[in-house]
Amino acid sequence: MKKFFTSTAVALTLCFAAAPVFAQTGNCSNCTQGNNTSSSIAGGVFSPASAGTSGNSAPVNNAVSGAFGSLFNGGSVSGGGISVGGPAVAQLQNIMSGGAVPTAYSSALNGSGASAATVNNLTNALSALGANPSGPALANAVTAFNALVGEVTNAATFSTPQFLAIFAALSNMVAVGNVAAGS
Repeated sequence: MKKFFTSTAVALTLCFAAAPVFAQTGNCSNCTQGNNTSSSIAGGVFSPASAGTSGNSAPVNNAVSGAFGSLFNGGSVSGGGISVGGPAVAQLQNIMSGGAVPTAYSSALNGSGASAATVNNLTNALSALGANPSGPALANAVTAFNALVGEVTNAATFSTPQFLAIFAALSNMVAVGNVAAGS
């Protein structure tokens, strides 16, 4: 298992460091990436120990709620050194607004190699986070995202606009929550 997580971390590092900007291939034409380091991705996944992702205080809840309220302004989502625009963002917004999971998300996430239950847990957690943007809901979404990353067997998943949109949205909200928590 440790070897898999190391491989996952290497795959993510290569994904984020090797391709600062995606070409317009139909894959992720509206995605740009900065130079992510191991400080933004711990072992290939978010560090769930951050105060902003687990805090259930009024400042954290207010900050996460405010971040969610402005998350999709302008048709793009940014966080964790990544900016994603286009259909993947509108579709993520739909999921987080309680809408049905679009085919593009189903295909990308189910094609990752993760179990159907893990994919379903992630989309449910994203919907719950949209319905109640708070520290605990964010913690649940981060945990579900980490579970998906831990089960990925198809490294191409890490460069799909759907995966990157989720990563950027959660990164944004985690950062805001951490600031509010003073960490």
